[in-house]
Amino acid sequence: MPMAMMKRLVVVVSAAAALSQDCRQEACPLEVEDASLMQDAPARSSVKEADRIDGPWKKWQQRRWKQGWWHGRRGYYGYSGGNGGNPTTRTTTSVPAAEGKVLLCEDAEPQSPRDLTPGFVGGLEPRVRPLNGDATPRFIQANLHFHLGAEHKSNITNGYFQSAEDVGLATPLVRPQSSPSIREGFFCGLDDVSSDDRDYYNFVHCDGVSVNYTYEFHWVYSTGAPLEGLRDEGAEGQLGITDGLGGAAARTVNPKLIVRAQVCRIIYNKSLDMDASLVDADYDNFLQKWRQPPETRGVRYLGSTTGTDFNNSVCSPLEVNWHVDTECCTLSAQTFDRLCLEMSRQGLVKDLAPKPSRELVSRNLSAVVTYPLAVSPLPEILQ
Repeated sequence: MPMAMMKRLVVVVSAAAALSQDCRQEACPLEVEDASLMQDAPARSSVKEADRIDGPWKKWQQRRWKQGWWHGRRGYYGYSGGNGGNPTTRTTTSVPAAEGKVLLCEDAEPQSPRDLTPGFVGGLEPRVRPLNGDATPRFIQANLHFHLGAEHKSNITNGYFQSAEDVGLATPLVRPQSSPSIREGFFCGLDDVSSDDRDYYNFVHCDGVSVNYTYEFHWVYSTGAPLEGLRDEGAEGQLGITDGLGGAAARTVNPKLIVRAQVCRIIYNKSLDMDASLVDADYDNFLQKWRQPPETRGVRYLGSTTGTDFNNSVCSPLEVNWHVDTECCTLSAQTFDRLCLEMSRQGLVKDLAPKPSRELVSRNLSAVVTYPLAVSPLPEILQ
């Protein structure tokens, strides 16, 4: 999910009305991405629980909802990751925190990461449908980062659902020296990878990564990202990237977000060492372009931001339209290192190491269904 440095990110979540006077940006800042695991908490039923607390919903023809049960609850307007704004290995960006500003999962909308395995049915009905692939070119890319292992789960052929031990990786896992205990997610299988492709590769630009490992890459798109280059160029899709996730809300406190997620296993393709142009071709501007999955493989659903600042008890209040490839991609180590080089050139110094993976959210916090993802047209600037 960013490219110019953003020191502070303030996200104010307004559920039904304008913010109260005592919840200004200075009082209700938060951390967007990445904290500790806790026990499951039951999620509310989107209609049943609202009926219980709110009384019957207003009829549709009245053209307005009844004021929500959360209206006026000061704790709903903002939240923090709970570390007092101090930098930790769990966060993408450090910001001052307001104590007690947390969203309990019993009050939350659908969360992420979700189980994407066909047949899985979540327990929380989203209030709207997720945006489709044709919406992405109208958004501005705000960030790219990656997580150790897959945050999502996809138990299909060539999917990502195994543990590190299941695929034969030695423990302890390779992690950044600055964050040696970050939580890992799921891994892609390695049975079809040759021994040559599993050889050690010395990464120069990426930090704390390894061949044979799986990483989930997140391209973050926002309606509120910086307009870097857009006004002058008049083109869609121009980079407005910042380091960390602060840039996603650079111009508005309630941006719409799309996150593309692609899970890739890393191999050492030695044939690419013969000619630098082969790496260029394989890289194919991976900083801005994911490897577009066919419509039979991509899914979309409505969820939230991820990272270990959230779990099944403390939830994210930020809504995200997720576009996810349900199969593993294979990425060469050289291309991965080239990606980190290009990221560093864009100022993404905090995103050159993997982030921790949030635990898979419980069924009762997952969106009921996923939808097929249409292939996204490329903006002219990327064609």
